[in-house]
Amino acid sequence: MNLQLSTATTSNATRFNRADSSPCVHGRLRLRFEARGNRNQTILTESEQQLPLRVVRGFQLEDRGSLVHLHNMSGGVLGGDQLDLIVEVGPRAVAQITSTGATRIYRSRNNAVPALQSSRISVEDDGLAEYLPDQLIPFAGSRFRQETQIKLGANAGLFWWETVAPGRQAHNEMFAYDLLQLKTGISALGQPIASEHMRIEPARRPVFRLPGWARTGIFQLSIFAASALRLHAGWSWKCCWANWLYRRHGHR
Repeated sequence: MNLQLSTATTSNATRFNRADSSPCVHGRLRLRFEARGNRNQTILTESEQQLPLRVVRGFQLEDRGSLVHLHNMSGGVLGGDQLDLIVEVGPRAVAQITSTGATRIYRSRNNAVPALQSSRISVEDDGLAEYLPDQLIPFAGSRFRQETQIKLGANAGLFWWETVAPGRQAHNEMFAYDLLQLKTGISALGQPIASEHMRIEPARRPVFRLPGWARTGIFQLSIFAASALRLHAGWSWKCCWANWLYRRHGHR
């Protein structure tokens, strides 16, 4: 694979030490991808960064796309943290976004509000976004909320997945977190085409599990692929939503 670097306007901050910051952090990352030139090569044109969220650069792919790796410089998410991700994929642009490792949700302090991670992704006409983050791992005693909103334009495409672990299996932390709330909404041309809302509080309502968890280490796997096709009769949406929940009886 031949990787070339994209250029973008970035902040100058390169280091983050949670010990030097307030107990709660507010990170923000805004990325914009645009297709340029005769080949419509996608480049990362804008990158606004507020630590601990960061990308180093965009890599140009042979299929005219651009690849970026998301970094959380603090190493994980603590109670009270707020992380905002904004991704804009311009017309005819192809963007692939992934992370450098699993998202670790650490134990919350007793007086801390739940951590919040907000993602807003927009794909403009004829664009394509592939959002492929690594696994989400909620630690014992953690409280975490996630809100994802995705908007698709005309003939836009999306491939997105999300995997959630039941906890740290090696530490026998199966559903030992306090709160996990995930909300996802996807719309195309202003019309909602998919919605998911999951709220789990194991201490208040026990979670039953299947043996598959022990083998896969996955509690939930959501995959969404969508494309908008213009037909003579108007607009037609093709979408596929897959969601697996593994459940089994047993003790935590």
